[in-house]
Amino acid sequence: VMGMAQDGLENHKQAVKHYKKALESGGKDAYILYNLGVAQSKLNKVEDAAKTLKKCTKANPEFAACWYGWGIMQLSRGKTGDAKKAAAKLKKLDPAMADQLKQQMK
Repeated sequence: VMGMAQDGLENHKQAVKHYKKALESGGKDAYILYNLGVAQSKLNKVEDAAKTLKKCTKANPEFAACWYGWGIMQLSRGKTGDAKKAAAKLKKLDPAMADQLKQQMK
């Protein structure tokens, strides 16, 4: 909750600390991982965000936003092949989100 509050205040550095603390406290929730990954990306910590969002896809393989976020991070890292894998998974989960990711690839 504190991480989301800090994110809402655009204080992403503090949000990252709170999300990490929640995970260290035993939270493995995909939503915590997703929010952490998004906050990391807002701080331009692309490598960290990519790793976190990949963990999110493993924590909940049906969570479309995690796949989208991971795909975007892969694009920003120049890993188009991985972004295409994310789009393929998204096509099954959320076709509109898959289309959005594909648009980013152009």
